[in-house]
Amino acid sequence: MTKKEPDMLKGTQTRHERETQAYQAEVHRKRLTRTKIISMLLVIVVIILVLDGLQFNKKAHNKSTEEAISQAVTKSDKTSKMSSASSQIQPSNIFGEAATEIAPDKYIKDIYGKTQALYLIVGDSSDMRVQQLAQILKKDHSTLHTRVPVYFIDANRYLHSNDAQQKIATLQLLNGLGLAKVNGNSIPSQVKFTSTMYANKLTKVNDKAAYTSYTADENTFTDSNALQSFLVAANGKLGVN
Repeated sequence: MTKKEPDMLKGTQTRHERETQAYQAEVHRKRLTRTKIISMLLVIVVIILVLDGLQFNKKAHNKSTEEAISQAVTKSDKTSKMSSASSQIQPSNIFGEAATEIAPDKYIKDIYGKTQALYLIVGDSSDMRVQQLAQILKKDHSTLHTRVPVYFIDANRYLHSNDAQQKIATLQLLNGLGLAKVNGNSIPSQVKFTSTMYANKLTKVNDKAAYTSYTADENTFTDSNALQSFLVAANGKLGVN
């Protein structure tokens, strides 16, 4: 009689089935591993491409920005030169040879603190008082001391010009003389001040060059006798008698 193999318990796998299942599981695991590796490689490639693209865009953007800045600077420089050329304030020559008409920035840079004694007229060439003063000085040059230069700054014209540099210099001058008070960094649309004449003597304040100023009365602009009296007194204070 042939001996039979023992019956398998219900639900129990044969050795062959177990080996087949294990083999399939291993194949599946390897397939998953390969898939993960491929996916990771693809991600890395994508990241590299993205970074390269960003770098390219960044370089292109930087180049574009640099070109834009360069163009803006060039344009600004050209505009400034054109503006400077077109906004040159022509002197009124209202005082003729009796006074030297000078720009505010030039006075601050070249005259202030470097001239021992001087007369300074700060005003508006369209002001009737300034025009009367100019007529008096032009008629009688003897009222002026030959060793004391006279400077006229047509402040109101510079305040209304298109030259920002001259506007700022004018405001600095008006502030320094106490003719106008301007606060902040902005340039006001209107600045009111009274045309004034000064006799300035060079001195030092805290070891810095400054001027002791003698201010003419308002009637000095319209009265020749008052002007003569002021000049005589001022010359004495300036030490140029």
